[in-house]
Amino acid sequence: MSETVQASPAGAHELYDALSAARRCYIIELLAETDGPVSVRTLASNIAAIEHDITPEAASGSEYSNAYNASTQTHLPALAEVGIVRYNHDRKVVRKGPQFESALLLLRVARVASQTLS
Repeated sequence: MSETVQASPAGAHELYDALSAARRCYIIELLAETDGPVSVRTLASNIAAIEHDITPEAASGSEYSNAYNASTQTHLPALAEVGIVRYNHDRKVVRKGPQFESALLLLRVARVASQTLS
């Protein structure tokens, strides 16, 4: 089983850096709505839907492929490296990692602060 796991606990800087990409934030938000593992296919469909204002069922073609490839090659490994998710590359499934709740809290605080400053 090829699961990417973190080497040491992530500090605030690493968590903030992991949240710097919109797709990583979408992944965290989507995982927050579930209790168990989620397939990369499901994440990619939902990301494409968010980005293109379509339903996940309608997400296909280049929109879906772009979200899937970027997630598997960049975003999921980055989130797994700091422990926000556990990503099994072989099975293409993702679950919450030990730093997930901290990252979700930072994401929510950042969103509230952004709305307050606008």
